[in-house]
Amino acid sequence: AYFLRTGDADALKLWHEYERETKGKSVIRFSKGLRAELLPGEEEASDEDLAADGEGVEVGRLANWLYRRVVALGLEAAVLRSLDTGGFAALTELLTAYHLDTTGLHGPTQEINPAGVDNNVD
Repeated sequence: AYFLRTGDADALKLWHEYERETKGKSVIRFSKGLRAELLPGEEEASDEDLAADGEGVEVGRLANWLYRRVVALGLEAAVLRSLDTGGFAALTELLTAYHLDTTGLHGPTQEINPAGVDNNVD
């Protein structure tokens, strides 16, 4: 967000370093007994239970070629964060800031037509 507001390339470089170094690492954990103390009487749900809840809401889809571009640039976390904080509009803004073609971005009511889609990652 700071980079988008200021255009400070050094801040973006620092953020990408943070993303690389923390990828796949658990950042926040409950110490033994802390969860029970903070959330008394609330059972911890397993990942499987959370996935089965079906509480997710589809806000849009990325065409395969656009998703591969996002991954190639290491923007997966930024995409999720933008959706979480600002929805579809924030995702469009993020992709535009990285000069990514938003024609591969589809709202939840649009269907992705696989015919004629360029799947190359340039």
